[in-house]
Amino acid sequence: MKLNYPVLNIARSKTKLDIESPIIGSGVVQKIIEHYPDIIHSSKQALVIGAGPIGLAVKKSLEKMGKNVDIIDVDTLISELNMNLFDVVIGCTGENILADNNVKKLGKVLLVSASSSDKEFSALTIREHFPKNTDPHKDYVQGEVTLSNSGFPINFDGRIQFLPLEKIQITLGLIFAGICLTSSREFSNGLNDFPTDIGNEITNDYLVLSRQNN
Repeated sequence: MKLNYPVLNIARSKTKLDIESPIIGSGVVQKIIEHYPDIIHSSKQALVIGAGPIGLAVKKSLEKMGKNVDIIDVDTLISELNMNLFDVVIGCTGENILADNNVKKLGKVLLVSASSSDKEFSALTIREHFPKNTDPHKDYVQGEVTLSNSGFPINFDGRIQFLPLEKIQITLGLIFAGICLTSSREFSNGLNDFPTDIGNEITNDYLVLSRQNN
């Protein structure tokens, strides 16, 4: 995409990927425990789709809770898997990974998004089968399939922030730094990497504060 203005790529900065991803992964699992405690203690596996930083962090957090987890990347066909092995599918891709006609073929399973939108499970198509409402956090049950949080990320719970400030301040710090950088430095049009030196400084300050809080 040709951009006629500079964009600072905070989303792919090393600081965000290395520090924030485990925090988000842990937060997603805490939300699953909060709303669906039986899932964590069942004998079935969890399926995480998307082996990026968030997906790997979700997998690690689930395993810490004693849940058996299988993880696949986005290019693996779900139709090739034995879905009877899983009682929860967690989408971490930011893409539509499950077409509406495939949703109908699933057994008893909970669908949870851990990305940034409601794309993972054809959520819009599923919602269209139900009367309109104004609750974006409603679960939709279609047959034996439950779509969590209207298909939106389970950690998007309506609060300004779903994690304690001392944890999510790393993200707030990056965003604030991005605003300062783009107003004070010249960047070329298009996508620009977040400056490594600034990222390292924010990371170091965050780790110092984290040790003090602990």
